[in-house]
Amino acid sequence: MEMEVNAGKLGKRTGKASFKFNSSNDGVLLRLHHTVKNETEGTVVRIRFTAAGFTANNERLVAADHRDNVFVFDLVGQRFWTVAEQLKRITIIEGLVGGNLVALGSKDGMVFIVDLDEKNCVRKLNAHPGRVVYLASSSPNHATAKLRSKATGISSPADAFERYDRTYLLAASQDCAKLYSREDFAELACLRYGLAADNSFCPNAWHWFGAPTGPALITHSTEGVIRVYRPNFKLVKELNVTRLIELYRKNTPAQTITFERQRSESATDEPDSVELTVKRLTEAMVSSGRRITTAQPTKDGQYYVALCGHSTLAFLALDSWLVCRVVTLSNLFIAQFAFLPAGESAGSGRRARCCTLTVRTTGNDLMLLNFGNDAGLDNNPSVLRPLASGSSGGGVVHNCYKFALAPNGRMLANVLGSGEVLLHNLDSYRRIDAAALAMGHHRKAARNIERPGSGTSSCTGSLGRRQRSPRKAKLEQQINALQVQLSKTLPKHRLLPILREYGEYPAKHRATIWRTLLELPGDRASYAALLNRGSHPCVAAYEQRFAGLDRRTVRNLKRTVSCLAHWCPAFGLIDYLPSFVLPFVRQQPTDALALFETVATVLMNQCQHWFEYAPLEPFNYLAMVENVLADCEPRLMAFYRRNGVAPRTYAVPLMESAFVRCCSGGTDGDNQWLTLWDHVLSNEPCFGVFLVAAYSSLHRGTLLKATADGGSTTVERIFFHQSSAFGDVRRLVGRAHDLMERCTAAAHPRHYFKPFTPLNMPSALPTVNDRWKPPSCDSAASNAVDCFSPAGESEELSAHSTASPTPSGEAANASEKGSSHRTYASFGNFPHKLTEVRRTETDTLRAEQRRLEGKIIELEKLEHGLRERLANDLVRQEHEQRVKAVERNLEEAIAREEQRVEMQRKLLLLHRKQLRERENELSLDLANAKLINDATVRERELDALLNKFARERQREETDLLFAEEDIKLKELELLGRYRTEPDAARVPRPLDQRYQVALEQLAVQKLKLYDEIDRTYSSLGMPAGVNEYAYRTVSELRKVASVAAYGSERPRDKMEERSRERPPGLIGSDSSSQVYADTLRRMEEQVKVLQRLKHDVQRK
Repeated sequence: MEMEVNAGKLGKRTGKASFKFNSSNDGVLLRLHHTVKNETEGTVVRIRFTAAGFTANNERLVAADHRDNVFVFDLVGQRFWTVAEQLKRITIIEGLVGGNLVALGSKDGMVFIVDLDEKNCVRKLNAHPGRVVYLASSSPNHATAKLRSKATGISSPADAFERYDRTYLLAASQDCAKLYSREDFAELACLRYGLAADNSFCPNAWHWFGAPTGPALITHSTEGVIRVYRPNFKLVKELNVTRLIELYRKNTPAQTITFERQRSESATDEPDSVELTVKRLTEAMVSSGRRITTAQPTKDGQYYVALCGHSTLAFLALDSWLVCRVVTLSNLFIAQFAFLPAGESAGSGRRARCCTLTVRTTGNDLMLLNFGNDAGLDNNPSVLRPLASGSSGGGVVHNCYKFALAPNGRMLANVLGSGEVLLHNLDSYRRIDAAALAMGHHRKAARNIERPGSGTSSCTGSLGRRQRSPRKAKLEQQINALQVQLSKTLPKHRLLPILREYGEYPAKHRATIWRTLLELPGDRASYAALLNRGSHPCVAAYEQRFAGLDRRTVRNLKRTVSCLAHWCPAFGLIDYLPSFVLPFVRQQPTDALALFETVATVLMNQCQHWFEYAPLEPFNYLAMVENVLADCEPRLMAFYRRNGVAPRTYAVPLMESAFVRCCSGGTDGDNQWLTLWDHVLSNEPCFGVFLVAAYSSLHRGTLLKATADGGSTTVERIFFHQSSAFGDVRRLVGRAHDLMERCTAAAHPRHYFKPFTPLNMPSALPTVNDRWKPPSCDSAASNAVDCFSPAGESEELSAHSTASPTPSGEAANASEKGSSHRTYASFGNFPHKLTEVRRTETDTLRAEQRRLEGKIIELEKLEHGLRERLANDLVRQEHEQRVKAVERNLEEAIAREEQRVEMQRKLLLLHRKQLRERENELSLDLANAKLINDATVRERELDALLNKFARERQREETDLLFAEEDIKLKELELLGRYRTEPDAARVPRPLDQRYQVALEQLAVQKLKLYDEIDRTYSSLGMPAGVNEYAYRTVSELRKVASVAAYGSERPRDKMEERSRERPPGLIGSDSSSQVYADTLRRMEEQVKVLQRLKHDVQRK
């Protein structure tokens, strides 16, 4: 179901809107697209989504478009809404706590903390000046290891802000990374790198993982350097993963996986092949393992997986920091990947080990990839499933632009290049894969039921530990009965006419016919006993030896050769045995039991004389070939003897490869090999001798023509480096039958071969224990066939099979009753003592090799440690040199600074001196100005005083005039009274007595005036003798004033006598007028003196 988000109605819409999930089973839950109607033009505009992400509790999907709108989709309540505030240029979304807080990074370097319940931004962090490339939030699970260490009392060094219960938010750009606390979003640490920080290490991605000391950060560079930081950006570990990958690939080849990719109907073969070729060439140009495209830890925190180039995944164990697995995807080119959390395996509590991840290819295709577990078992095959990319009108397919995985791995948000967002349900894809896998197992089981004896193909070491159900036991009984019936119905004498008529057996029934011809016992117990002994040491290096083969073939080859080596010790010392077994492994990839029994039966019969002188060449067998050639092809044999061509040259290459060299390559070659072995198994055991001779006989013309070139060299080129010249193997078989018929009885190898012996033998024959013991007889001819009875394994197997008291136990015992008395025969036609000696030497050499490998590993670790120490020493020396250079530069800078300070000190003293001089000048000017100011003030005061004196004088003059008039009136009155009164009563009173009080007051005022004049002179700083005239005048004025003051104290009698002597009227009148006139004159003179003094002061 499609859901349309119409942003044009966001202004009118309030609250939340609902939506519904897609009801189809295509794996897409929601298809989100944002459209807006253009009212003016009447068109519909598609708004592109630029980022998507999930909350920490997996319940909400957050998507942002390029118009700064942020949409929130509640996947539980099936409702959606928008954030009230528009957040500009969002490029990345990271869930924080629960389902309400998310962090959004923008191209402008801002980090917005949004509360989805409140629909607004609660915090804005100005993290970087450029684009926010990575947002990584730590979870409480990352601190589990540190919690355990604190619980056990083990403390680890940490900074103050590194609490084990604290969670962090990392915001990184292209040249800087900052760490914030999720509690208050305060900045805790900052790390700068790149060219701006003079640091060549440029991390590409940041991820949190749980370290033993708490949460830690891990990152990588494109050059393959991995660094681990603590939350305070302290470097904890640094290693070169490309070097580790090279060391790993020296000892272990990479696991190669090829996927069968489904191609669309519209695509043609040619463009796809051209594109794949171009990508492979481009991948080859970049040295494999030297460029890290991207990397991230797995969800369980056990591995750090690095993508080398675009098609190689390297698994680095975070506990040991060693590469433990390298996977190469031959036809898949990855640009980005994300691991899904490992789920619980069905029916058990163990974690599933399969690696499931979502990948975005270089063609922007989104796929779900499962490439099995690290052991590569068959129950976890590699699966590649493309996720639905969606199509718009017209069938246009839009590829993935970016994707975001939910924390629980059950959903995935796919942002398409068209701007849409697809919400994928990954559980549905995994359910489909599980159903397909179960169906494949069911079909495989059905095929095994139809094929006789195929029920033993899944026999493993744990077969005897599981109780078989009654249905399975009944099925095994039916298969055994069918096998017996087939052996009776299809005897060898009835199969040979079919083979002669058609030249081969039907491919559909070939497995059944081979089982009938070889009389395979299908003994699961004995085979399980061999499997329980584990891998033989001789198969340890098969991964390197057969690196070009797929893992399944190599695994089957190792299993078969290991069982053969446990069955017969000599087979573990034969170098060409894997080459002999490999064609059988390719033809029987699913039935492990039938494969082992087929090879073992062939070795016991057709190859019974191959190992008589092991590890030397089979001289008796080669002599038989020479006898046949000498009897039937004398000319060719003469050529061989004349040119010194030994039988090993033309016989051993065919024998070692199980006659694969007799067939052409490709699918046709496999069919020819099967046809050839149809004849080998249907004829006598000596038929192989005639095949070798027939191959030389068919090349007789070519060999005889090459005499001039050198016989031995030409023969080696033909038998070792040249494929078969004929395309039909029937010619070879026909020539072999012809040689077998033409061979005389004396030279026929039939006399040296024992008749066909099946692999199982009655238990009454002699048996050997699990640990092989060489018999006392040294004759190879008398030890052709011995009985092998793995007693220990059989008893253990039967004990496990009967341990459970279920009804199926009786059926199981009944089904095995017919085969319990038969065991695998033991192959003994080899030199036992020499084999035992060689096996002892081989074990010794292997132990020595293991010891040397251990020493090599220790030396490599020591070398790595020495290199680290050397690098640290170099870094320390460089640091010391830099420190010395800095100290030297610092000392020079200090010396220059001291010189500068000394110069500044001198300049400061000079400035101080100049300032003191200027200060003195200013002080003098200030004192002069103050004096002038004081003189001005005093002048103003003096002017005011003079004005006051003038006013006083005017008032006194006025008072004197009034007093004079009053005196005149009194005198007139007295004169009239004097005239009227008698003479006796006329006693005249002098004027000085009558005006004594007024004169005294005037004298006091004059004294005050004189004192004021003295103070004025003193304030002006003029000495007493500056103006002698003025001083003299003032002295005279004082004297006059004193005389006037003290003149009134004369005795009254003298004044009375003087008044008697004078006439009363004339004397009084003249004397008083004279006194007043003198007083006025003196006052005028004093005023003039004061005015002259004022003028003198002004001139100064």
